[in-house]
Amino acid sequence: MSGSEADPCATPTAVSSEIQRQQRVINQMTTMHSLLSERYRFRGKVLEVVLILLSVGGATMAFASGTDVVSILGVDAQRTTWLGWLALAVVLVVLIELVFNLSEKGESHADAVRRLAALMSEYRVSTVSDADTRELERLTSLYQFVMDGLPPIPERQFNRLKAAHLQKVAISRYLSAHPGTSERRARRAVREKREG
Repeated sequence: MSGSEADPCATPTAVSSEIQRQQRVINQMTTMHSLLSERYRFRGKVLEVVLILLSVGGATMAFASGTDVVSILGVDAQRTTWLGWLALAVVLVVLIELVFNLSEKGESHADAVRRLAALMSEYRVSTVSDADTRELERLTSLYQFVMDGLPPIPERQFNRLKAAHLQKVAISRYLSAHPGTSERRARRAVREKREG
């Protein structure tokens, strides 16, 4: 529903329901983008570490003195052969980063989390009442603007990310109802309740 589509004759219950629905979607999208940000950033860091290790290994081998035959993982080959393979591996890692652009994807999802958090703040400070369709229109317009600007959630990951969000909500509720419980115990209790 866009801002211009908000029904000025909406019933108080409909206004309240729409605000609650939007807040649920914002919470879910925040979890999804947060998980994607962490995932992409982690993979980007792994690629960076692999690149550094390959580069250091190549430099070490290039400047090492002694024999021309080098044994790595039980495989003997000329130093120049190993240098060639290391150089090829470095190029492959760089190409993977260029093609998948993991660090930039991670940052775009992190930016989405920041924008969603700011949007949720608008809902928290809003004075929307059950009959206040003008405030509903304002929030809905802002909601639509932010949602339209978010990076897409990969379709094949959507259900897995939604399940992770729902599990997070269930664990949070369990922790609120059982103060002092560890997260591990809460996670186990939620899992047992779901399976039982």
